[in-house]
Amino acid sequence: MSAAVLAAHEAGFAYRGGPPVLDGVSVAVTAGRNLALVGESGAGKTTLLRLLLGLARPTSGQVLFDGAELSPRDRAFRSAVQPVFQDPYSSLDPRQRVGRIVSEPLRAMGLLAPGSRAARRREAAERVAEALESVGLPADAARRYPHEFSGGQRQRVAIARAVVSGPRVLLADEPVSALDVSTRVRVVELLAELGESRGLTVVVVSHDLSVVAALCQETAVIERGRIVEQGSTAKVLGSPEHPYTRRLIESVPRLSRAARLR
Repeated sequence: MSAAVLAAHEAGFAYRGGPPVLDGVSVAVTAGRNLALVGESGAGKTTLLRLLLGLARPTSGQVLFDGAELSPRDRAFRSAVQPVFQDPYSSLDPRQRVGRIVSEPLRAMGLLAPGSRAARRREAAERVAEALESVGLPADAARRYPHEFSGGQRQRVAIARAVVSGPRVLLADEPVSALDVSTRVRVVELLAELGESRGLTVVVVSHDLSVVAALCQETAVIERGRIVEQGSTAKVLGSPEHPYTRRLIESVPRLSRAARLR
């Protein structure tokens, strides 16, 4: 586990007085190997993502960052691991201009160089423009408000906010589920491109196995709070060993041959 950027080691989680949501989960995030967390609703995928983000603490086991126990207050962790949320409509403050939204991590984590207020504003504007360009948006998008963008563009803004601090890992909870099919493809391609150009490793919670196959090299399958199968995506999806994994794959909707020929 020590070689992993992020890892959960025998992690468990339960709400006070409730049954376990996660039980003995071990998973590692290795640099350059995108990881998918898949399973049915209620399986515990998002809870595991919250543990990896430091938004919740395990009730048993450990979460590790660079081999040491995760400290959510650690500035190095906060700048290295950034989230992308599911809904691009609710994850952006409608009262703020995009430039302010994207630059928030720079201010919150003290990532701007010391200097005058004007110098810090210039640096923030330059880094925001670079982040927006990296997700395919023009620099002048910084002057606009979220409601002026489509759903796919809003998710690009959210991704720009996540990458502006120069993270090593993006943790994305169903990042394309609120988008139409063609926009999903473009956002998945963007995440793959950012992985190559910025050296980002992406951890994705997804119900969409086509997204998993396109983006992730590793897959962990979660059933009722336990990992029942994990390994390379090609092996897990191509030759599943666990009955639950096979059921997930068989449940993917497919057009009948007659419908395809129409």
